[in-house]
Amino acid sequence: MRRWRSTHRRVQSLGSSPVQPGFLLHIDGEVEFLGFVKGQRLGRHSISANQFQITFALNFLVGPLSFGASGGAVIADDGFAMTLNVHASADSLVFSFDANGTLKLNTTNRTLLGVAGNTFVLEVAAASRSCKVIKFDASFSVVGTAAGR
Repeated sequence: MRRWRSTHRRVQSLGSSPVQPGFLLHIDGEVEFLGFVKGQRLGRHSISANQFQITFALNFLVGPLSFGASGGAVIADDGFAMTLNVHASADSLVFSFDANGTLKLNTTNRTLLGVAGNTFVLEVAAASRSCKVIKFDASFSVVGTAAGR
């Protein structure tokens, strides 16, 4: 775990590195449970004068199943933004699947977390194979923006 804090209202220097005003907490680690559940986590939380931000990445294995999620959220004085990416997969001799999803939302008029202002995006894709003969693929997207803003 690492922690940075600056109570100044402007960028300060620590040696040759800039320290942004506010508070930043970085956490990462690994866990293993009963020898077949394994996971990794990375998180970053920051607070500044006009916003709170959290970003994360989480991956874990349960036997042959693999799951992952990453993303972040910002609560700012002018709105809210979030992005979430999820993934699940499994592979065996008889059956396999792979699924992905993305959710992006930004209610502000500016780009946050790489999401353009006034945007909503939902994307889902999945593939499945049974007996390595029957195949199924599907995907869809829903995108909304506030044009002219």
